[in-house]
Amino acid sequence: MRTFFRQFCAPLAVVAWGAAFALAADPSPLPRDVQAAPSVIGGPAGPVDHVRSDAPLEVPGLPPLPPPLKGESCHFAEAAHEEPACGRWGGVFADVEYLYLKPYRRGLDFGIVSPNRNGDPEGSIQSDPWHSHSAFRVGAGYRLPEDGWEVGFFYTYLHDNEGGVLNRPANGLLFATQTHPGTVEFADRAAADATLSYNVYDLEVGRRLEISQRFAVRSFGGLRFADIGQNFNVLYDGGDANRDVVGSRVNFEGAGLRAGGQADWKVLDHVSVYGKGAGSLMVGDFDVRQTEFNNSGTTPLTNVHESFRKITPVLELGVGVAYHTEHFRVSVGYEATNWFNLVDTPNFVNDVHQGKYQRNISDLGVDGLAVKAEVTY
Repeated sequence: MRTFFRQFCAPLAVVAWGAAFALAADPSPLPRDVQAAPSVIGGPAGPVDHVRSDAPLEVPGLPPLPPPLKGESCHFAEAAHEEPACGRWGGVFADVEYLYLKPYRRGLDFGIVSPNRNGDPEGSIQSDPWHSHSAFRVGAGYRLPEDGWEVGFFYTYLHDNEGGVLNRPANGLLFATQTHPGTVEFADRAAADATLSYNVYDLEVGRRLEISQRFAVRSFGGLRFADIGQNFNVLYDGGDANRDVVGSRVNFEGAGLRAGGQADWKVLDHVSVYGKGAGSLMVGDFDVRQTEFNNSGTTPLTNVHESFRKITPVLELGVGVAYHTEHFRVSVGYEATNWFNLVDTPNFVNDVHQGKYQRNISDLGVDGLAVKAEVTY
C-alpha cells in the first residue's frame, strides 16, 4: 500500500506464504518402476516390459485392485501383496461474511448545551457517536491434504460517516468543546462530522483437531495488516465563531503477528455452537493532524502535525451457532474487536501558554452481528 507496507509488510507476507506452501510439500519419494514379474506357474521369469508405476499391479489369479475413491490419489506399492496407500487431496474453501458493526471511541464531543447564561459549563456534553453500519469480510484459502492444515487470506471492510447538529438554547449557552482555549468559547450553532475507514487484512495458517465426535478445536496464527483512518470535523458559527472549522485526523498503517483459536461443540448432527478469540500486536505508523481556522478558513488558530510509530494491541472475541454439511457451513453470531490506544491526538488545554497540550488517548472498538457462509470444494 503506502511506504510502511512496502518496507515492512511485504517481506513478512512473502515469508508467510513460503512457509505455508512448504507444509504442502510431499516428502515421500516417487516409486520405482517394476522391472519384472515372477512366474506364478513355477517356471523361470521371462522378459517383461516395464510396468508404469502409476497403475496398479495386476497378478493373475487375484481380483483387480479397486480404483481410488473420488478426491483421493493413490501411491501403489511395488510388492503384489501390499495395498496401495491412498491420501486425500487438498480442498479449496471460500467464505463471505455480512457484518453489522457499530464503532466506538472517545473524543467525539463537540458541545455543552447549558440551560442558563451565567457562563458556567452546566448541562449535557453532546457527542457525535457512530451508528451501526453494514460491513463485510471475504476470504479464500486452501486446505492441505491430511492433518487438517489450511492457509487462507481474509479482508474486512467497514466505512462509517455520521453527522450531528447542536443549537444554542433560547435562554442558555452553547460551549464549544473542540476549539483552542482562549479563541472560540461560545457559539450559536455547531455541526459535526465523524468518518471511519476500516481496512484489515489477515494472512492465516491454521489446523483443526477433532478432540471427540462432538468437540473440535482450531488453532491459527499469521500476519495482520491494517489501514485505518479517522476524521472528525466540527463547524462552529455565531457567538465567538465566524464559521470556525476544527479538524482532527488520525491515520494508522501497521502490521503484526496474530494468534487465536476456535472451539466447536456439536449439539445436533448438523448444528454446533462455537466460541473464538484472537490477539494481535501491531507495529504501526500514526499520522496525526490537528487544525482550526476561523473567519471562514482565513484565520489560522491551530495547525499542527505529528508522525510517530508505536505498538498497538488488538483483542477479538466471538460466539455463535452454526449449521454445517460436508461442503457447506453457515453461522450467525456476535463478535467484538478492540484496538487499544488507536486514538492518540494532541489536545491544547491552556489559554495562557498557547502551545501547552495533553494527549487525548482512546481505544477504537467495533462490535455487532456476523453472518457467515462458507463453501468447501
